[in-house]
Amino acid sequence: MGSLTRLDRGEFLDSYWPGLYQSGQHVLLTGATQRSGKSTLGYQLLEAVPQHVADKQAYCMKPRDRTVAEATKRMGFREIDNWPPVKYPWQTEPAGYTLWPKHTFDPDRDNERLKGIFRRAMLDAYKKGDTILFLDEVFGVAELGLHDELSSILSRGAGMGTAAWMSVQRGSGTQQVSIPGFVWSQPYHNFIAHSSNKTDRQKYADMNGDFDPSWIEN
Repeated sequence: MGSLTRLDRGEFLDSYWPGLYQSGQHVLLTGATQRSGKSTLGYQLLEAVPQHVADKQAYCMKPRDRTVAEATKRMGFREIDNWPPVKYPWQTEPAGYTLWPKHTFDPDRDNERLKGIFRRAMLDAYKKGDTILFLDEVFGVAELGLHDELSSILSRGAGMGTAAWMSVQRGSGTQQVSIPGFVWSQPYHNFIAHSSNKTDRQKYADMNGDFDPSWIEN
C-alpha cells in the first residue's frame, strides 16, 4: 500500500504540479456534484500548466456556470460558441479557448448542435496533438453520444500530446449514463474528493492498487 503525503493546495499548484505534469497525460477529477470543487480545482490545475507544454481548451456543456465564466476571464481564455475559432490577423493568440455553445433550451435542437460542435473540436485536437481538453463534465460528452471520439483520445491521443482532462461525479458510476471504461483506466493523474460512499471508495482502490480507501473517507 502506498504512503500519503499531505500538501497545501497552493504549495502543490506552485511547486509540484508545473513540473510534474507532462504533455499527453490524461487527468481525472472525481467528486460529488456542486460540493467537491472539481471544476475549481480543474481550472487551477489547467492554469498552472506552463504554456509551452500544451495548448489549452475548456469545454462547457452547461447553459450557465459561474465557475467557468470566472476562470475564463482570470486565465485570459477566449470564450467562443462554435468551432473552429475565427481568427483575425490583428488579434493576439489567447492563453486558451473556452468552447461554450449557446443553448436554445430545446433539448433536441441543443443536443444535435452541441454534438457537432464538440465533435469537431475534439477531433481537431486529436489530430493536432499537444493540446489539453478540459471536459467538465464528462457525463455530458457521453450524453451527446461522443463515446468513440473520447475513447480514441484516451486510448491513442497521449502519444501525440493530446490529453483529456475529465471531471466525473462518482467513482462507482451512474445508472443514467454510461461512460467509456477508458475514463477510469487511462488517466495518469487522479484527483479524488472525500467520499462517505463505500462503493465509490472501493472503485478507487480497484483503479489503483496503491490506493488506501480510508484516505478519502469522511
